[in-house]
Amino acid sequence: MNNEEQFFRNLIDTSHDWEELLGPDNLYIYLSPACERITGYSPEEFIADPDLLESIVHPEDGRILKEHRDRIFHEFRDETCCLDFRIIARDGEIRWINHCCRPLFDDRGEFIGRRGSNRDITVRKKAEEDLQALADRYQLLHEEYEVANEELRSQNDELHLFSEKVAFQERKLQGILSSMEDFVYIVDRDGTCVYVNAAVAKAVSGEPADLCGRSVEDIWDRAGVVMESIGSFRADLAAAFLTGTSKTGENVFRDPEGIRWRLYTIHPLRDESGDQKTALVTSRDITRMKVAERDLKKSHRELMDIIEFLPDATFVLDDRQQVIAWNRAIETMTSVPKENILGKGNYLYSIPFYGEERPMLNDFVITGKRDIGHLYDIFEDRDDVVIAETFAPGFNNGSGAHLWAKASVIRDDEGRTIGAIETIRDITAKRRVEEELLRKNTELSDMNRKLNVLYEELAEIEEELRQNYDEIVRGERALRESTILFSKAESIAHLGSWDLDVRTNRLTWSDEVYRIFGLEPGVFGATYEAFLDAVHPDDRDAVDAAYLGSLREGVDHYEIEHRIVRKDTGEVRSVHEKCEHYRDGTGSIIRSVGMVHDITGRIRAAEELAAKNQELAAKNEELVVLNEDLAEKEEELRQNLDELGKSERTLRETTQYLENLIGYANAPIIVWNPEYRITRFNRAFEVLVGKNAEEVVGMPLESLFPGRCRDANMNLIRKTSKGERWESVEIPVVTNTGEIRTVLWNSATLYEPDGTTVHSVIAQGQDITGRKEMDARLRRKAEELARSNEELERFAYVASHDLREPLRMVTSFSQLLQQRYQGKLDADADEFIDYVVEGGKRMDALVNDLLEFSRINSRARPLAPTDMNVVVEDALKSLSVSTKESGARIEVGYLPTVPVDRTQIAQVFQNLISNAIKFRGEDVPWIRIGATRKDEFWVFSVRDNGIGIDPDYAETIFEIFKRLHTKEQYPGTGIGLAISRRIVERHGGRIWVESDIGKGSTFAFTIPAGDTFS
Repeated sequence: MNNEEQFFRNLIDTSHDWEELLGPDNLYIYLSPACERITGYSPEEFIADPDLLESIVHPEDGRILKEHRDRIFHEFRDETCCLDFRIIARDGEIRWINHCCRPLFDDRGEFIGRRGSNRDITVRKKAEEDLQALADRYQLLHEEYEVANEELRSQNDELHLFSEKVAFQERKLQGILSSMEDFVYIVDRDGTCVYVNAAVAKAVSGEPADLCGRSVEDIWDRAGVVMESIGSFRADLAAAFLTGTSKTGENVFRDPEGIRWRLYTIHPLRDESGDQKTALVTSRDITRMKVAERDLKKSHRELMDIIEFLPDATFVLDDRQQVIAWNRAIETMTSVPKENILGKGNYLYSIPFYGEERPMLNDFVITGKRDIGHLYDIFEDRDDVVIAETFAPGFNNGSGAHLWAKASVIRDDEGRTIGAIETIRDITAKRRVEEELLRKNTELSDMNRKLNVLYEELAEIEEELRQNYDEIVRGERALRESTILFSKAESIAHLGSWDLDVRTNRLTWSDEVYRIFGLEPGVFGATYEAFLDAVHPDDRDAVDAAYLGSLREGVDHYEIEHRIVRKDTGEVRSVHEKCEHYRDGTGSIIRSVGMVHDITGRIRAAEELAAKNQELAAKNEELVVLNEDLAEKEEELRQNLDELGKSERTLRETTQYLENLIGYANAPIIVWNPEYRITRFNRAFEVLVGKNAEEVVGMPLESLFPGRCRDANMNLIRKTSKGERWESVEIPVVTNTGEIRTVLWNSATLYEPDGTTVHSVIAQGQDITGRKEMDARLRRKAEELARSNEELERFAYVASHDLREPLRMVTSFSQLLQQRYQGKLDADADEFIDYVVEGGKRMDALVNDLLEFSRINSRARPLAPTDMNVVVEDALKSLSVSTKESGARIEVGYLPTVPVDRTQIAQVFQNLISNAIKFRGEDVPWIRIGATRKDEFWVFSVRDNGIGIDPDYAETIFEIFKRLHTKEQYPGTGIGLAISRRIVERHGGRIWVESDIGKGSTFAFTIPAGDTFS
């Protein structure tokens, strides 16, 4: 399977749809794994039982499916046919299937089968049914209200009766709302619930009446469920009342069992006076849709990863002919990094190949314009696929390169063109090989002409030999005439055939066999045991041993002469049997076919002839033996020739395949014999060491290695002759220029037919010199960065420490001036003194913060398992005064035990909680602290209802001394979040913020879980 086939097979195997491929005989060839997820039955079960699908189709849909299949398998129209039907899965669940299929044709237009795709649309169908049922209910309700209104207008005197009907309709509406799976609330302007339906009460294990009078978030908080987007919900509620229009948004519900998404709609309600005092809120679970969107994004990422690591240069255009994928191979080929080309159009991607802006194959399969044959040396158009070869002059330092390219259109599920993918391969080396083959063919033609001359001379010699041979033939004619009598006897002999199914023990005889054994077809039960019963008792064991021995020993044929006892007359007769076995694809014998020859007459005639003329019988017996030996020798020779021919063909095919595989492999491949001399050397190895195979084949293997490590390398190589395999072993080689290249090797030992004698060793390498050099450079850079960071930390500490002494002097004397001369000088002097005092205090705070920032690593403690509840308690104790003054309400959820530096993480929490209190809005501060597990990390969060942050500054606020507000608005130095980020990064995590202006903020950071101690 080539890379492209593997790529598309991976796409189909990972698809959520059940894909299938049927042959022209309406039998399954392939089914994707998704069929088992949808039906409960595996692909193997469908292939083994072609009628399985019909057996699980819903009884009411069997007829339409049969009509659909009959039509599509008798009308070979090149179009997609679709059908919706139901199946009963293995677990008994009824599922809706959307089935689409299309015929497949080969290059000659002949029908070769059909491709089908089956999608599980049960959820969609149920949603449609629920929606229709809800619409029917609302329509019925509307009609009933119309009737009631008409009665009100026409029968004012029946007000009491009308009231009862209205009450009935209200109860019915309540019933509808109670039976709905969607959450339904009626809330006032403050978000307090005045009505909740049964679905909400069931979800929180409460009663609707008990939930009224509580806010939506309070209902879920008490149930242990967190509404993470309550700020957005509150804002949409206010906007709905302000504008009088409906608002829609999404809620994220988080509980110990996981996350669920719900789509809510807020619709303001007007009372009798037209005032909007309440609003109807409906909420529907859209978790499946969100998960499907996430899976789709994941599939897209996996697809892009596959394209990224394809060995051939590959790029993808979207339907606007802009680059959306540019893999590593094409980066290497064109020296154009993907950052410079992604999102570009206007044929800019063609410049590295042709030196100008011009369309490429991708553009033509997208636009459908195919008049491009003149631009390429070779051009082949296959509708959605175009293959071409051309010469690109800009490659190989101006010497150019021959390129092979293949482009294919990409379509969506509805057949619309959404882009194209093009693969480009450098075939310059292949072209050179073809030219060399052409030269060799010319030389071979000259040699054939010379051979024809020799054949003519040999023909003359052969004519002379033929004349001599005629004399020999006349001498043998007498011998052939003596065997004619025997040949005529064989031609008129009775000969029957039989066929035994080994798997079922079912034996089939021809009519002649029944006549030989003296049996009637309708009476005799044809089995192997019944056949043995008809064999003469003295010969029965030998016949059974011959047949069973051939099965046991794996012999494909045998023959035997034995006696039988006719069932009708009891007569003993002699027969000659031959048998040949047939095998299935696994090599097991499944069928035996043979013939039975009645030789009773021949044996009796031989006996009578022997009695009449002993001497003549002896001579005839010798002649018979001679002829039988000759026949056996001829048969043996024919079989040997057949086997030899098959072996030669297999050997040629295998040799040709291996030659191509080794010769054109991208990886260097070398083969050496037990004497450690090189016997094979592929083209990739020639490129690696800069030597031709002709120069190297036959040379000692050690000549490839540098002298300083030659002995060590040969010691490793000698181990391979004892059967040891290499798995990623590094061995350097030396090139023709003296350069030493590091190669990563894998090897395999090849044995002689006896299985013990080593024939040769084959090794495949990968040049990792560049990677090793890159690793060394990265290590040096890392060491330099570590030294630089250490020096910067030392400098920051020293600088901040040395600044404090003169700063204290400036601050002290400026405060002394303020105390002694405040009000004694003019107003400007007082103002200037205030500036100096205030500036000194701010400078002292900045130096202290800088000193703290520099000590994060130098004074860090080892990480140890720590209860994060205790850490948060430490932070809250430090902030008790500001918490009390602000009246902040702080809620702490579940917190685990993780390995941390307790003091530093307490500082992170203290900074985040302090910011939440400092940057509060008009409402009383509300802060929630919690943690959730995500893969190998714990995600800790601090959420507030403060003034929020513009998302454009979500990264800026973590930089040192970066502030979004003036010191007059909010005091501080602006280093707290920078310290928090450095502490979190020291713990191997990251920190970020999710916020918007006026909607509060959620600061989150991750800590590696390590061993979970909670």
